[in-house]
Amino acid sequence: MLHRCIRAAVLVAISGVCIACSDQKSDTNRQNGNDRNGEDTSTARSSGEAGGVEIVSTDGKFRIRMPEGFSNPTEGTLPLVTGTDTTLMKSYTAVRDTTTAFIVAFTEVKQGEKSIDYGRVFDMARDASLRNINGTLERQESRTLNGHPGRSIFFTGELQGQSLAGRADLYLALPRLYQIYYISTEKESVGSAAVVQAFDSFGLMDTARAQ
Repeated sequence: MLHRCIRAAVLVAISGVCIACSDQKSDTNRQNGNDRNGEDTSTARSSGEAGGVEIVSTDGKFRIRMPEGFSNPTEGTLPLVTGTDTTLMKSYTAVRDTTTAFIVAFTEVKQGEKSIDYGRVFDMARDASLRNINGTLERQESRTLNGHPGRSIFFTGELQGQSLAGRADLYLALPRLYQIYYISTEKESVGSAAVVQAFDSFGLMDTARAQ
C-alpha cells in the first residue's frame, strides 16, 4: 500500500539524519557507549477522545494528538549504528485509508564537547526527506518550543507515481531529536485546520533547553 511506502521512505530519511547527527559526537563520547542499548522503556497511551488519537510517550517525554480519523499508532524501533555506538530510534505511525500517513519519531542524541549545529541538522533532515520522495521544498519556517530550536518544512513530491504533499516539524531538545511528518496524496489537507491543530498539539514534558 502507498502509506507503507511513505512510511518506509520517511523512516529512511529520519535514520539518515539521526546517524549524521550522531557523527558530530567527540571521540571521548564515542567511547562511553550507549547505556540504553537494547532497552525499550517507552510507553504510549492512545485514546479515542474528541480531536483524534493522543500519543503520550513517557520514554520520549512528549505528547501529541493526531488528526481525527487516523488509526491507532503502530510503534516501531530502528537501531542506528555509528561506529561502535548503537542508538535506538523510536517511531509512531498512524494512517488514514491508504492516502495519508502521520509519523512521529525521536532518538537520543549524544552531545560531545562541541555544541550541535541545529541548523545543519535541520538542513540534513529537509534534504533527506525531499530526496526520498523526489520532493520540492515549497517553504520553511523557523520555530521554537519551550525555548528549543525547531523548523517546519512544507513540500511536494512523488512516490510510486502518486503525487504527494506534506509537512515536517523538527525539534532539537537535547538529548532528543524529534521529527513529525504528515504526508498525503491530498495536497489541500496539509494546511487544513485539523492538521495544523495536530502539529500544534505537540508538547514536551521536560524543560531542559538545547545548549
